[in-house]
Amino acid sequence: MTERVAFLRENWYDAALYFLHQADFLRLLDVRNIQTISILGTVFSNFGDLNLYYNLLGCAVRIGESLGINNDYTHHSGVLPDLESQRSLWWSLVILDWLNIPLGQPCIRENDFLVEMPFISETQSDWDSTNYQANMCKVALVLYRFQTAICASMDWETVENAVIVADEKLVNLKTELSSCTESGGLENTYVGTDTSDASDCIGSIQRRSLLLILFYYRILINRTLIHQTPSTRAKKVSLSRCSESAHNILKLCTDLGTKGHLMASWSMLLPLYSAANVLAVYGSRCRCEPGHDHMADVTTAVQIFDSLSHKSAFGEYAARRLKEIIDNAASG
Repeated sequence: MTERVAFLRENWYDAALYFLHQADFLRLLDVRNIQTISILGTVFSNFGDLNLYYNLLGCAVRIGESLGINNDYTHHSGVLPDLESQRSLWWSLVILDWLNIPLGQPCIRENDFLVEMPFISETQSDWDSTNYQANMCKVALVLYRFQTAICASMDWETVENAVIVADEKLVNLKTELSSCTESGGLENTYVGTDTSDASDCIGSIQRRSLLLILFYYRILINRTLIHQTPSTRAKKVSLSRCSESAHNILKLCTDLGTKGHLMASWSMLLPLYSAANVLAVYGSRCRCEPGHDHMADVTTAVQIFDSLSHKSAFGEYAARRLKEIIDNAASG
């Protein structure tokens, strides 16, 4: 059954790329080609095609700009049925571009477009996919401005200020999200989760996915400060934030796995791998406090990646690399 599912997944992926090229997407301007690349953008990592993803995304952005979907005031009914659909499609490209920091510089600049963000509902009962995208837009904007700030000047004072600003904004986003999630606060060492799902299962998964993303990017920005600041105090605070966020990621992924909701998506695999690497480094350097067993969480991450390896090439790679780290730590 597993081999059959893997075959169907690869067949679907190959067919999508085949028909994208058959549509002559580099010559013919068609919004459906943008939609196809946007959808594929969420699964490229599962097939180990990160370079293809990075290059195709640039093509989708240029096609979108040519069709005018990067400007609310140039909406044409012949491109998409309504303005909200146009905004949603453009911001899906922005999210993919601005949150691809591990791959390279973004190709969209903040002043390249004039498109309002999707609307966010204030109540949990009204939660839908639009809420998820709108929150992702906010996270993407924080990371874009953070990256822009540190690229402008790499002196430690600039980096430290950029980290402080970005970290505070991520905390604020978590606070906003807390009103419609079962999980505990961002400042907790571990996130407490309710074992009973919300009535809307998809909404519950999306909110946990957002938490994973928030914790992951909190690690990313604070690790930048660790490598730049000469301040012992600032470095200690950043190390603590990274460790707490990493443990929270493991707690969330374990919770999702227990409920059968853990998916082999980039938004879940990348935070988990980053968290496991952080904890592996800490575990090899310090004595763990009670309830904070770093290497035990790394072992848990390996088990999760092993369970997803048949669904994702990255999952297989992550499990192999983490096992090497554990073996090296044991022998050292």
